[in-house]
Amino acid sequence: FLYFIERGRTRLTMNSGRGVAAMFTAVMLLAGIAAATLPRPSPRAGAPASRNMNAATIAGVLNVQSYGAVGNGVFDDTTFIQSALNQLEPGWTLLFPPGTYLATELRIPDVANITLAGTQGDGSNHGSVLKLPPTSATATGQAPRFLLAAEGFSTSQNWTGSPVFITDLAFEGPSDLVRNASAYPAAIGGVVLMNWRSRVARCVFSGFAGKAGLVIAAANINGHPIHTTQVNSRFTENTFSDNLENGFMILDPRRNANTDYFLSNNFAYRNGAYGFALETTAGGLVEGNHLYSNVKGDMWCGIGSKALRLVHNYLEGPIGLIVETINPGAAVMLANNFFEGYASVTANDGNSTLVSTANVFSNPC
Repeated sequence: FLYFIERGRTRLTMNSGRGVAAMFTAVMLLAGIAAATLPRPSPRAGAPASRNMNAATIAGVLNVQSYGAVGNGVFDDTTFIQSALNQLEPGWTLLFPPGTYLATELRIPDVANITLAGTQGDGSNHGSVLKLPPTSATATGQAPRFLLAAEGFSTSQNWTGSPVFITDLAFEGPSDLVRNASAYPAAIGGVVLMNWRSRVARCVFSGFAGKAGLVIAAANINGHPIHTTQVNSRFTENTFSDNLENGFMILDPRRNANTDYFLSNNFAYRNGAYGFALETTAGGLVEGNHLYSNVKGDMWCGIGSKALRLVHNYLEGPIGLIVETINPGAAVMLANNFFEGYASVTANDGNSTLVSTANVFSNPC
């Protein structure tokens, strides 16, 4: 069931029908919610150098354990991991053998085309885990602002960082977060990127305070916006769960920096606000994701330009989709999605376009 309130003269297309409105609200009222639990990782009781990942002698491949990181879930590995990060040169890879590496405020150097790679876990073991320790266990006793961030973000640059690739790593918030969320007032998020043409694949982001488990920021840590675009980044096959606010967030209040991104085949569930919160401009593709059990809603989008495409997603929560703040001339396409809950699309004024076709609504009102 799809109900439109039409006011004015915005062009509206649904299936093959056309209407006119300066401001429209598409409301799909449905019901249904599912809950699921995934196993949590357990700390590894020691991390000697892995034979499979001991790549200290391979040109362009470094191993964090060769720099002193232990990964036993007890000792703070921040200094050793940062030392390894600082040695990366363009095109090099830093490997994290299986283990739980405690660390705070790591910085990804602004070096082109570097890779941070772990190993996927199985069952109750997440493989290679980077984890924030409880506040009381940090070296300074201060609450960390993030676990891992782009160097330019943390050093107040105002331009987009170099491409970075992150794969097969689990990022976890502090174990005392649920009991003591107020101890993290300065938290920004788990991982914060301010880079272009980057890739994040097969990673887990869980249990963080701040804006989201993974934040794609269009402004630096002091709030100064970047003056170049973050174009052509891909986020695929990741899991975002149990974060205090959002699972994944594009943080671009001006909606003019983050363009042509691909957010595909991810899971987002049990986050305190939205699974995905997207402040976005032109050319985004959100495809093949499964979102559910997020408190405020599965997906929120604020679009500032043309061609936001939401296709082949499964939005299972009672509030599935909210799209708003569509600027003049903006266009949104909803196609082949499966909705079990409420969804709305709102245009601020005229000359915006919504195309809705071949969506499935499991509980028509």
